[in-house]
Amino acid sequence: EESRRQEEQLRREAAEEEARRLKAFEQRKAAKAEQKLKEDQRIAEEEERRRLEAKQREAEAEEERVAEERERLRLEEESRREQAEEQRLAEERERLRLEEEERRREQAEEELRLSEERERLQREKEEEERRTAKVRLKDKKQRKDDGKAKKKSKESGGKERKKSS
Repeated sequence: EESRRQEEQLRREAAEEEARRLKAFEQRKAAKAEQKLKEDQRIAEEEERRRLEAKQREAEAEEERVAEERERLRLEEESRREQAEEQRLAEERERLRLEEEERRREQAEEELRLSEERERLQREKEEEERRTAKVRLKDKKQRKDDGKAKKKSKESGGKERKKSS
């Protein structure tokens, strides 16, 4: 009976020891599983952080690309506006140059017309003066001739009067 109790005691102790070892094994296994879970969680968080950082860098790069594109388009538009303004100014300068050229041409034509008119009037005046001079000369000659004729007629009238008296 005693040996059976001792055997039973030994079996119980062996079972308790086995239970303790099993419990310790389970605890180590649970601790390892918890540690692995924590490590997996840390790794997942690190991967998520890296993914978010990469996404943030990508978003920043996209923003920068968009900003650069906007700036490029703004500069192109500004350049187009400047070219259009330069073109407008060149056209305005050309229009003004042509207007000035036309004004000078018209002025030259007017000056030529006035010069020709002055020359024509001068010729007419000179012609009129020549005609007037001829008429005066004729009148003077006529008066002279009339004077001579009057004198002659006086002389001849005097002689005749004398003859008749």
